[in-house]
Amino acid sequence: MLNKFSGKVILSIAILLISVIQPAIAKAINGEEARDCLTKSGWTQELADKIVSKIETAEGRMIAVFDHDNTLVCGDITEGNGKSQPGFMHDMLTRMHAEHKIPVPVAGLYESNPWEFYHSWARSKPQEAYAWICTLLAGQKPEQVLIEATEYFENHMKKAIFPEMLTLVNVLQQMGVDVYIVSASAHNVVLSAAKYFGVPENRVLGIRLKIENGIIQPKVINPISFAAGKTWYIKNFAGDFPRGNIMVFGDSYKTDGHMLRFAAQQGGLALLVNPDAEITETLEKNKIVYYNLPSKPLLDN
Repeated sequence: MLNKFSGKVILSIAILLISVIQPAIAKAINGEEARDCLTKSGWTQELADKIVSKIETAEGRMIAVFDHDNTLVCGDITEGNGKSQPGFMHDMLTRMHAEHKIPVPVAGLYESNPWEFYHSWARSKPQEAYAWICTLLAGQKPEQVLIEATEYFENHMKKAIFPEMLTLVNVLQQMGVDVYIVSASAHNVVLSAAKYFGVPENRVLGIRLKIENGIIQPKVINPISFAAGKTWYIKNFAGDFPRGNIMVFGDSYKTDGHMLRFAAQQGGLALLVNPDAEITETLEKNKIVYYNLPSKPLLDN
């Protein structure tokens, strides 16, 4: 029987192999093939045409930016879903709270249920709460966090990947679009998604913490990749692209609305999946397309 250390080593090798193999399996496809792939995976013909036509008529470099939680996957890598997904950071918070080992303790935390405390904070001041929970990674090596987060993704998130979104990511890459993931989850945790979507790690961005001497520090690097911060990261990390040559995909108008509006204002494509019914008028006013993914009812458990 393999011991825990051997298992971690094997997982590390597997991660490396995936990163080497993934780019090699991508192949160029034409517009007709792309439309066919999208419609077969669950996209409507209208949306497939809209997405593919945007690429076909573009001149110069095209980029596509995806939120991660509840956009690429049905669930949240930080918080879980309260059902089958425990949440990578949820588990860490519960454990560290019990051991009184929170790197950056805040007033009232140890007197409360840790997850209820965090959720209340996240509802009232999300930018503060989202940044704070990332500091739980302090004291660890980035590569070790990636190994453990990838193990979590394999066990809990892989089965929750929206097939429509996985196909979309693959189609965009096969048509020459540069794909990015910009998330409000911790950078060192959301990096695990790169392997499963064939996205290079240097195109995955989350809330970052300082690293000194190879160790993650309890110091968040601002701005954080939340709301307007996501647009900042697009402008500062995605490189140059002609005006309008951008697609943005998200699931929450609150957290992704700024970058969705940015794409729409640029003349690009902005698409929000699984929207709340009460915001559709707002989305239409801001020229943001919306769509309920057919797989969501099957994966939402």
